[in-house]
Amino acid sequence: MTMSNNSSTVTSSEQDRAPPRATFFIALLIIITVVSNLLFIVLFFTSRRLRTPFNIYLLNIAINDFLTGLIDMPYYAVLTYYGYWALSDLHCSVWMFFDFTVDLVSLWGLVAVSVDRVWSITWPVSYCHHNSFKKAFFLIGCGWVICYASMLPGYIYTRSHFANQSVNLSCEWINDGAPSWASSIPLAFVDIFTPVILTVICYMIVVVQMGRLKRQRQINAQNDDNSRRESRRKKKDRQALLVLTALIVACVLAWVPWWVCMFLHLVTEEEYSVCLTVTYWLSYGLSGANPFMSGIASSDVRYVLKHFCGRKPNRGRVSAISAKHTGGNGMTLHHHSSNHD
Repeated sequence: MTMSNNSSTVTSSEQDRAPPRATFFIALLIIITVVSNLLFIVLFFTSRRLRTPFNIYLLNIAINDFLTGLIDMPYYAVLTYYGYWALSDLHCSVWMFFDFTVDLVSLWGLVAVSVDRVWSITWPVSYCHHNSFKKAFFLIGCGWVICYASMLPGYIYTRSHFANQSVNLSCEWINDGAPSWASSIPLAFVDIFTPVILTVICYMIVVVQMGRLKRQRQINAQNDDNSRRESRRKKKDRQALLVLTALIVACVLAWVPWWVCMFLHLVTEEEYSVCLTVTYWLSYGLSGANPFMSGIASSDVRYVLKHFCGRKPNRGRVSAISAKHTGGNGMTLHHHSSNHD
């Protein structure tokens, strides 16, 4: 999102190119991001265990993160290495389009996960009747519509009026003379701050509701059959909450430093070019961290990954899980348990 140009001439930039160590870590980050997200996508389509409505949200995030590593990060790596935009205006337009869509759609994907959790915990009966792939695609589609509707007007305007930037060795969204509605500031508010705030609010609601349900389940624990049913639901809710928690923690750690640098840049009008570059790479790192966060928090992802790598999971545990959740998924919440209960 920070389409800044740190060098005005080729001669000066040759002395300020990124050092080999930084270039190595950037290349490593790109490889990890592409491979890890591609692996998650492959696991989803090759394992029926992962093809559940809840995991559709994770697939959406993985696809956008994969595109971030495949398209966004290599372009920004070129800009970081040279210190100026060394490619054509067409490449600038391509990078700008994807840089303001796929990684921001990924943030809205996190909102979809959060809304799903609030729905599941707060209105379990309604969630039971509507938990389907159709519902998952609808929530995901809402995020895509919001992102593209807020981005396309400004993008079309800036690319139509300020696309000839390669002569100045730059590739920037913000340009003098552009109207305020076409600047990147409203876009950042709609597609960065808003989804993060919504996610945090939803997460707080989920935590409070789960605390209330825990106390209620303790009261109803006298009924053995009901206790077993509630125990299964509790495990499913806990796993989904762990996935959401891991994704939120990664999101906050990745984006907050960039927000701080951008705030200082806007308030003091200082360049902070190194700070913005480093923290922007950190925000890109979220795309590489997300599949690991999902794998750490989800026992289903770990199970499928072990099977994919040729390792045999614990058969006793698998048998116990299968006996309780035949045809289900630990992250497919309520509607599977209601079918088998």
